[in-house]
Amino acid sequence: MSIPARQWNRMIDRIFRNRILGVRTQRLSPFVHPWRVSAAWHEATEAWALSVRPGYINAGETEVRTRSLYAPARTLERLDVDRGSGDDVLAWLSEGPRVFVEPENWRRLGVDGAEDGDEAVPEYFLRRGVLNQPGIEVDGESGEVSLDFSELTPEALRNRRLLRACEVVVRQPRIATMVSVETDPDGAQAVLLDYRQPEGLASLSVMRRFSGDVPLDLLPVLAGGEAWSDLPYQSVRVATVFLLSRSGVPEGASIDGSWSAHVRHEIFWNLSHAVRVPDPPPLNTERVHPTGGYLAGGIAAGVIEAIQDEINRKNAEVEALLAATRVESRVWSV
Repeated sequence: MSIPARQWNRMIDRIFRNRILGVRTQRLSPFVHPWRVSAAWHEATEAWALSVRPGYINAGETEVRTRSLYAPARTLERLDVDRGSGDDVLAWLSEGPRVFVEPENWRRLGVDGAEDGDEAVPEYFLRRGVLNQPGIEVDGESGEVSLDFSELTPEALRNRRLLRACEVVVRQPRIATMVSVETDPDGAQAVLLDYRQPEGLASLSVMRRFSGDVPLDLLPVLAGGEAWSDLPYQSVRVATVFLLSRSGVPEGASIDGSWSAHVRHEIFWNLSHAVRVPDPPPLNTERVHPTGGYLAGGIAAGVIEAIQDEINRKNAEVEALLAATRVESRVWSV
């Protein structure tokens, strides 16, 4: 069998050009997203400390309170604070501070968490030996309430593991609605509306529990006299940090370095934040109050009822004003 020289040379050229010169292996580093939280036991303070990869809201820094003794050198230099001062300082996340979790910020979940409510244990930890609190059963006919201890077997109690948790939350300052009531010499009242400008940077903190921002009560304003302000910030949960004990630890055991940390993240990217400030509607917010004195017979009931109707109408106007002028804000990932 013969091969033409041109075909042979073309085949050799292709093999030469595509030959393997060598093999090199490289270990890829896992992607570390913004706001990534890691936890480690700190022997010197006998407390758990969190490290948070810098995350940004509207490309701005986020600050966190930490102890000057363990603050980053860049933080102390920026604030011109001595390390041994013993004061807390506000460090930026980009400076790499450690966030110490105080013992009171750990809540209990599971079999020894009755004092912290009946929060359910996540399935991940149930599979690892954490026990839920006894279930409550209600008899449909008699209405009798009983506790279900079927899961709390002797073997399960011997091998049980305890669970603690805390919340990492970031708060972004925002413009807030301010309302006050002004009374003139004749006793007539008017609702004054203003807006408070945001102050400071976004801040990160550790909480025992987080259930979202709770709107403040308008009742003191409507009752007459007290000033009121909307929430001057918007909160976002960054992560929930769980601590899992060894097997067989007694109920109520103290947290130490033998526990293992697990983090459930809620956000993975830098954030944007925006607010909407509506124009207040032209509403008349004067309020009417009944005057002193007594009316005889059935006339009093009709007059008081008419006065009450007027008060209710004015209060409804105030509520409509506040609802229409309340600042709205939202946060989204970039």
